Parts: sequence; structure tokens; C-alpha cells
Amino acid sequence: FMVGHSGLYQAIFMFLLMYFIICMTVLSVCAISTNGALDAGGAYYMISRAMGPEFGGSIGIMFFLANVCACALFVLGLVEAIVDTFGMPEGAFHLNTLRKSFQIV
Repeated sequence: FMVGHSGLYQAIFMFLLMYFIICMTVLSVCAISTNGALDAGGAYYMISRAMGPEFGGSIGIMFFLANVCACALFVLGLVEAIVDTFGMPEGAFHLNTLRKSFQIV
């Protein structure tokens, strides 16, 4: 949904950037996985076993923060799609709810 709102040139640029990032990720995972076979676990387990616990811990923290940012982006896209579909809420009830939510934040 967000890619459609950005326009053709920005969408093409986003797809090329995503393709580049995916290729670099695949190449780095291939390089790490040649060190030996792993029994179980995902990407974090493989990185922490291949490169040590210090580097694996820092990668784990970055992985967590990336997932937090991705969740925020997904929620933002969902809200944007809902507002485009149904429009902005109007009326005193909705305005008071918005004011209270901004006061909490």
C-alpha cells in the first residue's frame, strides 16, 4: 500500500534497493553457513555460533530493533489504508478521543 502511494520512480527505486539488500543478505548467509552445519535454530543462532557471542548479541539487538521498527511501519500502513478507505473520523467523540490519546503519549 505504501509503495503504491510513493509513485512509479520511487517504487522502482525501493524494489531495486530491496533486491540489493536481499542479495547481500543471501551472500553473507552463504559465507557464514560454509563454516559448518548447524543442528537447529534460525539466523541469530547461526550468527552467534559462527562469529561468537559478542557479535551475535549485537546482531540480536539490531534484529530486535529492526523488528520493532517494522511493526511500527506495518501499523502505520494499516492505519493509512483504513483512513483512505473509510475517511477521517469526525464528531466530538472522535476529537476528544484523539486529544486524550495525544495527552497520553
